Amino acid sequence: MRRIRSLVLSMLALLCLSACTGKESGAKAAAQIAEKYSGALLEAHLEMTADYGERVYVFTAEYSGSAGEGKITILAPSNIAGVSARIEDGGAKLEYDGVELNTGRMTNGEVSPMNATTGLMAAWSESGGAQCSRETLGGTKCLRLESPLDDDTGQTTWFEESTLLPLRSEIISAGRAVLVITFANAAVR
Repeated sequence: MRRIRSLVLSMLALLCLSACTGKESGAKAAAQIAEKYSGALLEAHLEMTADYGERVYVFTAEYSGSAGEGKITILAPSNIAGVSARIEDGGAKLEYDGVELNTGRMTNGEVSPMNATTGLMAAWSESGGAQCSRETLGGTKCLRLESPLDDDTGQTTWFEESTLLPLRSEIISAGRAVLVITFANAAVR
């Protein structure tokens, strides 16, 4: 009887310790992501799907930037390929040879496909309010980071666990993903 009681108490203690370790490791992982992206420059190939409810647009782009500013160049669709924009203070205006790409607002905040990556980097570089957990995405071990972007909008990003490079981000507004970004060839400097 003593052995059973001792075994049960030991199992309960281990269960409590593992729960605490899970929360602590999530906070630690969020802090590691924040440290990696604070002041960093991200370069990546982006596949973006913007869902405006009645309209859905798919963009392919190259991005280079930080949490404060960046440059995005559209590769597809072909009718706007080559359009570039400099993103500063969360805003961007795209012009190329008389053609203007106005994607509009996607949420009540200031998120659009053109400034989303810069906004995501700002969220990644702050661990306050972020929740982090381990998850598998397409067979890859990931850290899943969730955090608010503003009062109405949040983000979820999956980072490859060993490199902390982004694989996929979703910007959520009113309970649905309004923008999905898939990252390829990402590098952080």
